[in-house]
Amino acid sequence: DQYHLKVIIPLYTGTDAPKSLADCAKKVERFANHPALLAWKLIDLPTVHPDWRKPAIEAFLYLKQADPDKPVLGGISNPVQYRRWVDFLDWLEVICCPRSGGDLPTVTRLTEQAQQMTHRGQMVHTVLPIPAGRDLPNQTALTQGRMMLYLALIAGAKGIGWYGPASATDAGELLRRVNMEAIQLGRVLIRGQAAHVMCSAKALQFRAAKHNGAIFIMVANTAEQRIVARMQLPERATAAGLLYADKQADAPYTPLRLSGDGRVVSFAFSGGQCDTIVATLAADNPES
Repeated sequence: DQYHLKVIIPLYTGTDAPKSLADCAKKVERFANHPALLAWKLIDLPTVHPDWRKPAIEAFLYLKQADPDKPVLGGISNPVQYRRWVDFLDWLEVICCPRSGGDLPTVTRLTEQAQQMTHRGQMVHTVLPIPAGRDLPNQTALTQGRMMLYLALIAGAKGIGWYGPASATDAGELLRRVNMEAIQLGRVLIRGQAAHVMCSAKALQFRAAKHNGAIFIMVANTAEQRIVARMQLPERATAAGLLYADKQADAPYTPLRLSGDGRVVSFAFSGGQCDTIVATLAADNPES
């Protein structure tokens, strides 16, 4: 609370499931009204612990009565388990770590599958390996960390978490850079409205939202080769730029070109590049 951080409290200890409702009751009694409490974590990797189901369900039902305002989440790395647990979680935490198949296509696949399984009002929260400047277990380079962030958000994740060993403390600055970008994109996706844009390149993954008089288009090129493409906008724009590359001297950069009528943005993304196209809308657009 002193540093304005929010905390997720696990209800399990090590590899043990919640042993009894009394254990949950003690934690709820102590922390339920604490201003730093964000959520309760009911399970983590239940594929490894199949015996967790009965006590975890009992704990979930107790929590929804004892502290109905706090969400309950669970960390799952195997999509086979989504259907088994989705009725007993408010947040479905998708764990995309390298040792559980956390390569780039897996981030999209696991997040999309979780989205398909959730009910109205539930949230998908994707956990990714911490971006680091050197090789460490279950970690990734800055460029891949940003790409995983983009793929998770494009696939519909409404929350992002990071995973790494204690030795990842040297990754703080890189993580701060990625998180600042995530915060900007999160504001757009949460406060904005979905925007319908069309892309000429099927190989690109993208998601668009309208916010504060602009259309933000998150674009990810997971291919190795450079891709030239065009985005058809739903409204007329007066300018277009890149959210990340325009601010980073070391970022790959290709100038965008806006058509004369302000409806088409032409661009080229290098292999492995991700960024957000920001198209400032004309003031005379009916809804701008």
